[in-house]
Order: sequence, then structure tokens, then C-alpha cells
Amino acid sequence: MAIISILFSCKTEESCKVEENYVKEENYHLVLSAKPEKTYGKGTWFYELKGKNLDSNTDTIIHLDNYRWYDLFIFLWDKGDSLVKLKGSLITEIHKKDIIYNIEWDCDDPKINGVSSKLSKPPKGNNN
Repeated sequence: MAIISILFSCKTEESCKVEENYVKEENYHLVLSAKPEKTYGKGTWFYELKGKNLDSNTDTIIHLDNYRWYDLFIFLWDKGDSLVKLKGSLITEIHKKDIIYNIEWDCDDPKINGVSSKLSKPPKGNNN
């Protein structure tokens, strides 16, 4: 998994395709029981999601190895949010009480609700 993270930063057409395929493989539907944490283990960084799997109604922990991608919008994730990522899709949905964010993976210009993530800034005081 570390190789994929390294390739993500290279920005070649081949590495973008590898990363796109990796994103398409992710599949989860859960309610967060805690704010995700960036963690280091087994030689790589990842985000650890803890929550209730809404498909099986069981507590679950998910490791998202593609941390550079999630670094772009992790500031949006909070305890109680529902996260939906369907296999084959390049969109991660973040369902909050009053808004849904659609995060679209793109190698050159990821989007948050259709707006370039290059224009989005995390709120001040957020340490993620």
C-alpha cells in the first residue's frame, strides 16, 4: 500500500490510473463513532475510521491507506457523520446533519461539491 501512496505524489499518467483504480476499489457505508485519526503502522500512514457499518449494523474499523487523498478533506469528517463510498465510484459522500458533501477523486484537481479542492481551505485551528 505504501507504493500506491508514493505513486500518488508522482503525478504521472500511469500513477494516476493506479490511484484511480485504488479509489474505485474502496467500499464503505458507516456512521463515524469518532473523528478519524491519521495513524502510522506496518510501514505506512493511514486513516483509521471507527464506526457502525450501516450494511451489517456492526461496529467496525476501516483503514484507509490512501492518506494523501483523504488529507484533502479529512477536516470535513466528524463524529456522527455518515460516510458512503461505493465500489466502482470515484465519489465519497459525507452526510452531515444539514449538508451532504460529494468528494470527487481526480488526479489533477479533486472536487468538493464540484468545486476545486485547490480553492477549499480547512477551517483555522484544525490540526488534521
